[in-house]
Amino acid sequence: MSRLAALKENEASPADDLLTRVRKAMGLALIERALPASTAQKLLGTSPICVLLKAPGAEHVRMLVEAMREKFSGSAVVHDLLATDAVQLLTRSLLRKKHAIAIVEGSEDLPQSFVVLVDEIIDVPLHDAQVIIDTAKLLGRKSLRLPQGFRSHPSAELMCRAIAAGLATRRLKQILMRSSVLSSISHDPAVPVLEACVEFGEARDWGLDVVSDYRGWKDGSVSAEDIDAALLLISPRGMARPFSRKFWRRHWMPN
Repeated sequence: MSRLAALKENEASPADDLLTRVRKAMGLALIERALPASTAQKLLGTSPICVLLKAPGAEHVRMLVEAMREKFSGSAVVHDLLATDAVQLLTRSLLRKKHAIAIVEGSEDLPQSFVVLVDEIIDVPLHDAQVIIDTAKLLGRKSLRLPQGFRSHPSAELMCRAIAAGLATRRLKQILMRSSVLSSISHDPAVPVLEACVEFGEARDWGLDVVSDYRGWKDGSVSAEDIDAALLLISPRGMARPFSRKFWRRHWMPN
């Protein structure tokens, strides 16, 4: 590969840059919601403190790390607590009279060697309608309004991708509302999992492939264009609707 080709391959696309900015904006919106003003003042002061943020999910950890590094770039060292050498780096920052900010997924076990250093533990809430609105505002989109009681999809990445799509406010609101409906669909344990429904044959295989592709899209290994958007079912009477119900209720959207 030529040097020019390598540079082009590694060059981030404008869409990637925008998605990164949206993630960081959501991280900042979450910080504004969770971080007490008194703690923010301490992190700008000269007496070093150690703050632990417990994020609701792994996606939120990444967002919060980038946002906190931007917000407190001159006064604090910020790390995902479970990253390699994070405990040593954070401890060293305290010894050098700099603030230490550790971020971890709330369900993770914390290294006891670090817990003894923590001055404040702050639980960061899951993103909700106001966080999404605040994220849009930070990106210059001040006209977004969501109804009271809006229930956001639990995937922060999905919300960020919707905002990053650059859609008109009306269309963006439609997508966010649709994701709100999807998040409220219960995974009814009375409905068998698709893996067990061998009677559906090729339709079952297609459904499992879509679930796999969707998870790949969430982690960035599959592009949206590679995911099937529709399926025409031709079946004996009474087969198509049970398949649709099992696929929808147990696998869409997959966790």
